[in-house]
Amino acid sequence: MCEKPLLTVLMPVYNVEGYIKRGLDSLLKQKNENFEILVINDGSTDKTPEIVESYRHQFKHLKMVSQPNMGLSAARNTGLDNVETPYLTFLDGDDWVEPEFTNHFIKNMSKQDVDLATSSFLLTMKESQVRLHIKRMSLKF
Repeated sequence: MCEKPLLTVLMPVYNVEGYIKRGLDSLLKQKNENFEILVINDGSTDKTPEIVESYRHQFKHLKMVSQPNMGLSAARNTGLDNVETPYLTFLDGDDWVEPEFTNHFIKNMSKQDVDLATSSFLLTMKESQVRLHIKRMSLKF
């Protein structure tokens, strides 16, 4: 990994002990490792913080900020106040990503001089999967 990451993956979390490992494991598989993970623990009362801490040795750049439960928007705002990289993306605590996720954002945000890059996603429900195809795009404002 580079000494100073280009991208922050901001993860607001609240009581996601059953899901957080899958998301962190997917970040371990990224082809572009030039990113940091910023976890905002929004007052979890389960084992979410301990699970995040157990991954600390596997990532060069992993920070966790804890706050009392104030909701998703407040957790994201706390995260925004703590971002130190030029680029940012969000990943919820119950989400996971493909190995090209960080590379997509770093490449599009830095090389194309854009203000916003989006990615496609797959919505998974308990008994079925719904594929929503949202075209990846990059925009300059």
